[in-house]
Amino acid sequence: MRPHVTHEVLNQPPPLTDYDVADDSAVWAALAREGADWAAGELHELGRLAGSSETATLARLASTHRTSRPGSARCSPRPSTSRVSRRQTERRACSPGWR
Repeated sequence: MRPHVTHEVLNQPPPLTDYDVADDSAVWAALAREGADWAAGELHELGRLAGSSETATLARLASTHRTSRPGSARCSPRPSTSRVSRRQTERRACSPGWR
């Protein structure tokens, strides 16, 4: 069944991606106050990673990936046979957002 479309939503902001989430005056004031200025470079690197469009895509995938197995919202089983014991084991194939 297809959802009924009623109207186009126009009052939504664009996705907030490709920015440094650590670029915040309160964060920098706290770093200076606590003597942790040495961490500024790593914090900017982490902030850019957290605010990247790739991270946003992975977060969206992790939140929306569904499988056909009840009770398993993000991972689906994939049976495989171990070469050593020749027993069948269950491996889980997860959404790319959970890797």
